[in-house]
Amino acid sequence: MKKKIFFIILSFLLFVLIAETIFTLFFVYRQNYYGPLAKFTLNDQSKIIEFKIPHDKSTGRMIPGEHFYKGNFIKINSAGFRGEEIKKDNVNNCRFIAFGGSTTLNINSQNPWTEILQKKLQDNFNKNCEVINAGLLGASLNDIESIFHSNVKIYKPNYIILLSNHNSAHYDSFAKGHKKPNLLENELNYKIFRIHNFMFSNLMTYRFFDLSYKRVTWIFSSNKKGLLRNPNRENVYHLPDYFRKNYRLQIKNIILFSKKNNIKVILIKQPRYFESEIYNELKKKSIEELINNFIEYKDFERGKKKDDFEKFNIYSNVILNKNLDLIKEKYDEVEIIDPIELFINRDEVNQNFLEDKIHYTQRGNHLLAEEIYKKLSNIFKK
Repeated sequence: MKKKIFFIILSFLLFVLIAETIFTLFFVYRQNYYGPLAKFTLNDQSKIIEFKIPHDKSTGRMIPGEHFYKGNFIKINSAGFRGEEIKKDNVNNCRFIAFGGSTTLNINSQNPWTEILQKKLQDNFNKNCEVINAGLLGASLNDIESIFHSNVKIYKPNYIILLSNHNSAHYDSFAKGHKKPNLLENELNYKIFRIHNFMFSNLMTYRFFDLSYKRVTWIFSSNKKGLLRNPNRENVYHLPDYFRKNYRLQIKNIILFSKKNNIKVILIKQPRYFESEIYNELKKKSIEELINNFIEYKDFERGKKKDDFEKFNIYSNVILNKNLDLIKEKYDEVEIIDPIELFINRDEVNQNFLEDKIHYTQRGNHLLAEEIYKKLSNIFKK
């Protein structure tokens, strides 16, 4: 009897190992995602990807060291973030962590807005204040959520700064395989959320079946009417509910966790390059009205005529930024930074953005840092 039980357990473990090996290889070669088996078995060189700044594919983090990009020396610390080495203990009780994508990492600039803000704080309030730049290339809110929960307890910040709009709209809102968040209002919900994230990140068999379930559900139950058509890819759609509530729910969960850990939250409305006439037209509309216009890819009444890709960027930008106002109504202690009108000022807009219309010039970095600093000045004076 004991031998039979042992044989059953051994057979089960062998089956799990084989399945895990198969799905590990699947995710490495199909999605460039490295689970635990891949991290331990593949050589270090095969895990490095040259993408502007070299990345370790097994961790998603940048390779520590000094890198050169477009005339700028970019220093990456041992945590995989831009900047000097970080002490785990928040000994000076003045620590900020800035979460975001490439507009936070800012490899197009020798001095990103995080460093400019840090210098302003050190010069005027506390010489020991630090602003940790946790921005990663291409990071969306899904990525930021994972980085946040992995690092916030390690580095124990007093404040977090969140700048996430463009990447979230493009990468997190897909109708097929979309992550549907729930509000984590109690400890049980949070533990379930963390267990799911751990298994999804580390068990490739679980990851495969989770993604497969979402895809099959999409194929057999989705009605494509009322969805947002992707402007560049045929038969690819985005969920209006992402822009209506799911983006906001994810940020609310970050806020709730931060409140429990006595961390103050600062949210930034992300500026992007488009005419102030269009902005003034859209900011008067409700989120629901904007979503309906978005689904139709309705032309703007003002400004130059836009193609569907430009409309996607503009509509999604305005809608997600408006969601931050709704968050402020619910959580008054959250600070909102709104630099949009300063960035898109008709006479100065070309000086604030690079040619891609989303990343900032050095002047734009200074402008954003100054707006955050002004808000913090008022907080510190209270």
